Amino acid sequence: MFVFIIPLILTFFPLIFQIKLSGMRIKDKIKLPLYAITLISLALVIILSFSAFAISMWGLPSDIKCAVGCTGFLGFGFLQFFITTPVIAIISYLRYASAHKTKAIV
Repeated sequence: MFVFIIPLILTFFPLIFQIKLSGMRIKDKIKLPLYAITLISLALVIILSFSAFAISMWGLPSDIKCAVGCTGFLGFGFLQFFITTPVIAIISYLRYASAHKTKAIV
């Protein structure tokens, strides 16, 4: 069970990180630009997806020869990033623009 839970948590961490930091940026608690938050999240996706893959491979019994399920963590991490990042970026930008009374470019 440990071999499945930890990699799953690792694949969701960059998404949670990006949402939390974008919210902090909107409230002006940090001065990090939104594109920097996205780049940091991308780096975390790459590192943590490969880590989730390695952890899930490490936990496999020695008699199992096929590890296609383990590679699913790589695909899931990257798919999750490329689907959710534009949505988070657009929502964050619109919230930031409305909070600071600037005209949003749409």
